[in-house]
Parts: sequence; structure tokens; C-alpha cells
Amino acid sequence: MKKRILAALLAVLMMLPMAISAFAAEGSSEKIDYLKAEWKSAEERLEAMGAPVTTSPDGNIELYVDPGSGEMGIKNVRTGKIYLSNPYDISISSLLKREKPYALSQLNLNFSYISTGESKTMHSYNDCFEVGQASIKQVANGIEVTYMLGAQKQRALIPNKISVDDMEALLARFPEGASGERVKSYIRKLYNVYCTVEAGKELVKKYPALRKDFLLLANQPKEMAAQAIKEYPIAATTPIYVITNVNADYTSAENHLFQYVFGGVDKEAATKELEKFIDDTYKKVQEKGIDDFSTEERPKFEIKATYKVTNSGLVATVDAGSLKYDTSKYRVNSISILPYFSAANATRQEKIGEDDVITTTDYGYTFIPDGSGALVRFEDLFADNNKQVKFENDMYGNDYAYYQVKIKNAESMTMPVFGLANATDKTGFFAVIEDGDALAVITSNHTTAYHSIYSTFKITPADVYDLADSFSGGSTSSNK
Repeated sequence: MKKRILAALLAVLMMLPMAISAFAAEGSSEKIDYLKAEWKSAEERLEAMGAPVTTSPDGNIELYVDPGSGEMGIKNVRTGKIYLSNPYDISISSLLKREKPYALSQLNLNFSYISTGESKTMHSYNDCFEVGQASIKQVANGIEVTYMLGAQKQRALIPNKISVDDMEALLARFPEGASGERVKSYIRKLYNVYCTVEAGKELVKKYPALRKDFLLLANQPKEMAAQAIKEYPIAATTPIYVITNVNADYTSAENHLFQYVFGGVDKEAATKELEKFIDDTYKKVQEKGIDDFSTEERPKFEIKATYKVTNSGLVATVDAGSLKYDTSKYRVNSISILPYFSAANATRQEKIGEDDVITTTDYGYTFIPDGSGALVRFEDLFADNNKQVKFENDMYGNDYAYYQVKIKNAESMTMPVFGLANATDKTGFFAVIEDGDALAVITSNHTTAYHSIYSTFKITPADVYDLADSFSGGSTSSNK
């Protein structure tokens, strides 16, 4: 009986000792646009992955993998049932364009900037596989994936500092028309101009666009210009552009360049053109002798995961001991694993006769260990006017040394298990958290085009506490 229950097991094993360092690595990716690729069924998606990379010891469960996206397929040979790590129909789903890369990810990593406290999440597809920064190797009965999340390249898209004349000459190469002007204006806005007051006035005459896009030092007190020249001595003789926020600005500039300038050609040609652009900009910096610091590192994280098939199902292991990043700049908050594993299609609206009827693509439920156990039925959600909800709770309840009570009508989760049943295609899985359960958060997500359930593991517990009632004085923000 036990073996039958666990036939479609997804066992999540998390190893959470921490070891931190810096790194740099490279990966590879197939030339497939996974966001637009169309597969009509799970069978067709599995076929596109090729032959299985390995099988369980008894040969009844096969593991497939797509090296270009990291997507995996698990097939039960005896029943013919297929379980995918990510939905196969993302390209035709109702997901928003910005959400589709997330649905193609197998691992999400949330981190914070120590300097500002700002929190961001990196996803294994768009921050790793899509940019060719993953590596996969075969191990016994499975694979080991090294996720290198974030910007690994050591050279930024455009120099952090460049002379105004040189940058304007490069911008002049861009296509004429609305798209070209849009990206040129955007890139200019990334920079501040450093120069003498007199040079600033001449720049406005030479490049009229600067009057609209910049607050020039020419319009500021002379003391500010003097301070700028003290900081960047070359600005006394050569007006220069300077970007002050490397991380966010370079990433945004690169996206705009691809979208508005290099997006009209195929990806391979666009990459070559972009590399030439980078080479030209750096050559100009070197010729002018401008001290550039655009090689400053941007957020990057390395972590390894193994996926193995046993006679019972899939065992997914993420070892936080393999986690590498710059601890002086960033704090890793949490890691989510397989957030769309075997996800079911959510609600859609169809018109029948004169009435609009809300119907669902897949029927079924997620199972959460809330109290004695609770089932979240898909049909209850679409019957309730296509309600979008997310059920999320800490395993074994809140740690009140850290967390405030934020959930209503929720019992403590007392067993490290969860699951999903899809009654439409008669598939499902039962997951067991075998390690790291005390740091786990289970999420039953029904807010996108799919129903899914997954676990997140807290690497650095944190919370905000309001001290307003503890002492007087100070602003509201300073009391937290």
C-alpha cells in the first residue's frame, strides 16, 4: 500500500549548512526561445527533451532534462504518466509576459542588499539558463545542476565613465526613428555629466539633447563643479559621463539595447553586434585614459541542486553548503524549489450562449498540512468568481522570536508534507520534506494561470518590529 501511495513521490531534501565565498563561472544554452515554444501536450514536451538521462534502480521511473532551460520530466514507465517540473504550455497561457520566465524556473533565490535593505528575487531561468550560466552533469540515478544566478560577466555593457563626445559618437550609430531615439535618451539619463561650468555651457550648444535630459553642472553653483573635478580630475579637461548606480542601471541599459536596437535581428547576430558595441566603448575609454570602474561586480550567486529518481519517485536536494556569494554586500533570505512542479491549469473564462461562464481547465486540489490537513479545491476557487488566493504558512508554526502573526484562520502545519492532485489528467504527487523542515514555508499558490504548491526555505530569518509603544520620540520609520 505504501509503495502505491508513493508511486508519484516528489521528496524534497534540503541540506542547509552554510559556506560562503565568491565565484565566477560560465554555462551554455540551446538556441531555443522557450518563452515562445509551443508544445501541445506533456508527451510532446517530453519528446522534445530527447532520451532519458537516467532511470530509477528498478527501471520504472525515467528522468528527462532539457539542458537549455533546466526543465525536467519524470515518466512512470508502468503507468505512462508524465510529471513536468514546469508547465509545457507557458507560451499560450494567460500568464503576463513578465511572469513567464518565473514559470520556467526550477529554483528561486530571494536576497537583500545589505546597504539599502532592498529585496529582490532571482529565478533560475531568466537569471541563469537564459543567459547561459548553468551547468549540468550526470550523477548516479540523476543530475547535478549548478545554478549561477545573476551577472557573471566581468565587463559591463557600457563603461561606467566615458567622455561625452565618445558616447555621443557611439549613440549616433543607433537607428534613426522612435526606437533609436528612445534608447539614446534612456542611456543618457543613466549618466551625470562632470565638467567645468564653462565646458557644460558648451556641451549644451553642441548636444541640444543634454539640455532636456540632464541637470548639468553648468546650472549649479561653481562649488559643485569644483567638487566634481576634485572627484574626477579628468573632468577639468574632458567632460565625462558617470554612472553612479552600477547594478540596476547596467542591467536596465542592456535590456533596452537588446529590445530597441538589436532586437530587429536574430539573437546570434544581435549578440555579435552587442559585443562589438562593448568593444568600441572600452576602446574609447582606454584611448582617453579615463579611469573606468565598470567592472564592479553585480549581484551573483552560485548554488547546486541534485535531482535523482528512486524506486519511489523524485528526490530533489538543494545543498545550501554549496551557496556562494559576497556576504559583505548581500544577504540571502530564502530559496524556493520547484515552484511549478506538476502545476495544474487554473481558471479561464468562456462564453456559452448569452451568459459568461467561469470554468476551469483542470479539476483537483492541493493538500496542505494545515492542522489535521486541508484540501484547496480548484473548483471552489473558480466557483467563487475565479478567486485568486495564496495560502502560505511556516512549518510547525511561527517562530515568535522573529515573526509577527499575519495569518487568519490558519492552523499550525505539523507535518512536513504537501501535495497536488490533478483529477483532469489523473496525475498528482505527494511531497515529503526530509531535511530543513524547521526552516520551511509551504505555499499553495492560486494567483497565476496555474495551481501549484511548493516549499521555500529560509536561509536568514528576519522580521520587522514596531517599537512605537516601547519608547517616545523619533519618526515612525525610526521606531521600526
